[in-house]
Amino acid sequence: MIRSHGAFLSLVPIYDGRALSNKPAFNFSDADFRHLATRPLYKNNEEEVPLHSVISVGYTLAAYMGTNGRALSSNLQFVIVLAIPSDD
Repeated sequence: MIRSHGAFLSLVPIYDGRALSNKPAFNFSDADFRHLATRPLYKNNEEEVPLHSVISVGYTLAAYMGTNGRALSSNLQFVIVLAIPSDD
């Protein structure tokens, strides 16, 4: 489970992008992004992603006027697990 930090605390979905018995692997196509929310959550979003896993991170950028002038914030929106280390 990833919690984004900042002014607003929110849970970030961790999608399982690996090939599963009922879903092909996530391929970064337009259709894959349109249907991202239909992918299963990795371990029901209840466990951390193992170290050394390959992931993709989706975030948005926002510009705002800070106390020292213009500032930029990156806001984590989702994570896609693409591969996890094998137990070999």
